[in-house]
Amino acid sequence: MPEIADLLHRECGKPVVDGVIETAAFLPHIAWAAGNARRVLGLRRVRGSMLVLEFSARLEYQPFGVIGAIGPWNYPVAAISSVAAYALAAGNATVFKPSEYTPGVSQWLVDRFAEVVPEQPVLQLVHGLGDTGAALCRSGADRIAFIGSTATAKKVMAACAETLTPFVAECGGKDRLIVDADADLDAMPGQLDTIRRHIADGLADGGRAALGGPTRCSRRTCGPRSWSTSPRTRPRYGRRRSARCWW
Repeated sequence: MPEIADLLHRECGKPVVDGVIETAAFLPHIAWAAGNARRVLGLRRVRGSMLVLEFSARLEYQPFGVIGAIGPWNYPVAAISSVAAYALAAGNATVFKPSEYTPGVSQWLVDRFAEVVPEQPVLQLVHGLGDTGAALCRSGADRIAFIGSTATAKKVMAACAETLTPFVAECGGKDRLIVDADADLDAMPGQLDTIRRHIADGLADGGRAALGGPTRCSRRTCGPRSWSTSPRTRPRYGRRRSARCWW
């Protein structure tokens, strides 16, 4: 756990304690899948009907085969755990394409899996950009699982539709945002535009900014901010940039 937490810190920028929490939170997924797969998916008898009284019936689940999975950068441990653990427990092989921003976290996890069961290479990793994800969707995988933005999910769905490949997605949404005072805003400039867009969408849909909102100052990195004009309600972190923009 210290190794994966440190790697999450270096790749995602999360505090090490957040890396520990993410890892600890998803270990139960792996344990539950391993401990309950036989009970949930095992062969079992089912009731027949009046029309077939002379027959007995049993229900059996068959694996899909190969699951192609595409994960996000913000929760790489959670992504591969929530997809691969259940796919493998159900008897499927899994090919996982991690975000190009967090390739090391997923590689570490796959390498640890290979150390435990080297004779069963059923969890594989492919690295690359969007074209690699598109190739995975068109590779002939029996099912595609996607975790990420709604915009990318639409592209993945379109690619899967070409071959009628079953597709399941968990798409991103809007949520509360807290920016810590020690955040390195210059390291993720594209994320600032995403944050601005989420705030603008929320306000346009009738939402209310409990603290702060969209504002700009002379600095390129000054985007959505928490601000206040009253000394009693000023944020306790950061320093003053202008009369209304606090950072």
